[in-house]
Amino acid sequence: MTVPAASFCMKVDLLNPGEFFACCGIFELADRLWPGAEAWFADEPDGFCVMLGPGQHLRPVEQLCDDLARCSLGVLMEEGERSELAALSGIPKKNRTQEQQDRLGQLQSRERVAPILLGDPFQLRLDWWNDEEDAGALKTWAGQQSAFVIARSMQDALRDADRRGCRLLQYACTTSNEPFYFDARRAWTALDAGFSADALDLSIETRPAVELLALVGLQRFRPVREGSQFSYSTWGKPCPPSVARAAACGAISLGRRRTYQFSLYNRDRRGRYKGFSYAQEKGGMHE
Repeated sequence: MTVPAASFCMKVDLLNPGEFFACCGIFELADRLWPGAEAWFADEPDGFCVMLGPGQHLRPVEQLCDDLARCSLGVLMEEGERSELAALSGIPKKNRTQEQQDRLGQLQSRERVAPILLGDPFQLRLDWWNDEEDAGALKTWAGQQSAFVIARSMQDALRDADRRGCRLLQYACTTSNEPFYFDARRAWTALDAGFSADALDLSIETRPAVELLALVGLQRFRPVREGSQFSYSTWGKPCPPSVARAAACGAISLGRRRTYQFSLYNRDRRGRYKGFSYAQEKGGMHE
């Protein structure tokens, strides 16, 4: 099969589920910027390729990154709830009644799990973590952690990032908040060092593009749950996102396919906070 020329390709470690779903996020956003985009995974070198529609596309990776870094990012709550939350938050704690304090706690809990909206030019709602089925099991944060606050921190880091084009996924920096832990490199760091840097409150560089783009990719590209394991698959033929979503979960096969399986590891002794581990390939390449 003759594969058409790609508009750009990204270097990707397919054993890292965070990078795989970040590629899916890139595909999702690229199709919203340039409708008609198609993508596939190339064999040599390991890479994710995107072909944009007709027209000129000058530095598309930089444009996508810039739009993602600068688009509005909002929490989707009822207008009345947002106003009430703002009003209660503005009252000094010592002046709040117990009823007001209880209500504030309820609203803050709702805000932590509320859907997120990526504004123009994407207009994409993110809420997969509230799925009571298998997608909710991929949620890595808990307690007082907020999906919006983490996402905002990753976006802020991208806003200040050196534009590295097709090496976007490799960009690393220190962020103001802990990441989502979709990037399996953080699991490797803990295992290699023999201790958890997070538990000791040590600073480890984060790859904000991997973290934020994986959050985007998981909205529609879902792995298959197999007990405590999750699996995802590549596809080797150019196709639109609607078809690629079926290929990613192994429902259909498009060209050469590789399937990978991963699990979540615990980041604390109580198992509240989790992270994506490195995957293992299942069965080699399939035509």
